[in-house]
Amino acid sequence: MNWLKASSVTALAQIVRLLCGLIIIKLIAMTLGTDGFGRLGHFMSLVSILSVLAGGGILNGIVKYVAEYRSRPDTLFAFLSNAALYSLIFSSVLCVVMTLFSENISVFLFDNGHYSSHIVFLGIIQFAYGLVTFCNGIINGLTETRKFARISIIGSLFSLPIACLLLYQYGFSGAVAGLAIINASLLPPALFEIYRLGYLKKIRLVLDKSEFAKISRFSVMQIVSLATLPVAEIVIRNSIAQHFGWQETGLWQGLMRLSSVYVGFFTMFLGAYYLPILSGLTDRTRSFQYAVKYLVSTGSAFFVIAVAVFVFRHYVFIIVFSDKFIIPTSFVQYQLIGDFFKIASYVIGFLIVAKANSTLYILGEIIQTGLYFGISIGFIQTGDVTNVFAAYALSNFLYFLVCLTGLLMYGRHSPTVFNNDRI
Repeated sequence: MNWLKASSVTALAQIVRLLCGLIIIKLIAMTLGTDGFGRLGHFMSLVSILSVLAGGGILNGIVKYVAEYRSRPDTLFAFLSNAALYSLIFSSVLCVVMTLFSENISVFLFDNGHYSSHIVFLGIIQFAYGLVTFCNGIINGLTETRKFARISIIGSLFSLPIACLLLYQYGFSGAVAGLAIINASLLPPALFEIYRLGYLKKIRLVLDKSEFAKISRFSVMQIVSLATLPVAEIVIRNSIAQHFGWQETGLWQGLMRLSSVYVGFFTMFLGAYYLPILSGLTDRTRSFQYAVKYLVSTGSAFFVIAVAVFVFRHYVFIIVFSDKFIIPTSFVQYQLIGDFFKIASYVIGFLIVAKANSTLYILGEIIQTGLYFGISIGFIQTGDVTNVFAAYALSNFLYFLVCLTGLLMYGRHSPTVFNNDRI
């Protein structure tokens, strides 16, 4: 019943967030067209990176240790006080870097420096992302799924009219600002929920080297994640544009964006409910059984959604984007297959996060990105854009086999494979 309630509340929050996101995506697609949508993809990737990296990318670390320390208030607030200072320092450094190198980043993404002011804007607004990460980490660690759902619903509804207004008033620049505000809009309700819990007055900015070292492990994990797969997607996007044009790039970007919406539901649920419980388990056998249970249930749930998306794909694309986005059936098939194995891999990957094993996590990210990047670039050279989606499906399938092998080793053969380590 707890699993059902948590999944239902999470589903409601994600549906609202999904609908708001899809409305914004549709308006962007209708306003900018496939060409503009393809170019906007770089900013979508950058906003996604910042929403994770801001504040040090320590969401999973906060979730883990809040779940672990919740019965020890003194230890909990000592950890959170250090995490708050760590998050502030990281966001400040990130803002300075993005401001100083804004033109270089713009040149890297668009081959010109015209968008440097947009980069500076994102560098400032990511402070809000860091605070949202901190607040949501606490709420998820306490498994307060209803509070987490309220934050998501209120923030999404608040951001929708603002993002739409910016898009209509300022075109491409407004679309960038609107995308950035979607995540920042979660801050007011998140701070309110933390205030109601009575946590704000108990958290101080404190520096303890041992706590910083503990927190930094999760930053390293996220930095590796963000320096691998998202960057690889940027290179792949540019390669698609060079070989097939921005029209095909827009179709690829649109399908990837739609994919991220329903994949996001599962990652949100796993992070809000699955990870805190898994973090509290110390018995290896129970952890393995719990991971297998969620592997089966999550895979089954996604299979149902994938079938629905495929059957009603034509209506989905017209509703979500516009009638200009005619995506071939083969693209959709490969994308859904790849998403299935990606989510299955996430379920296993959260076990590594719950046990704070940074070495295995980093190794997994390198393998996943290496497979996706290598196969995609190779398949693009064939001259058939369909093979780009085939590469996505194949790479995720191969990576799932790697994760499944590791899970079986953990459950049957190697009792020390998930012992905590330090970098």
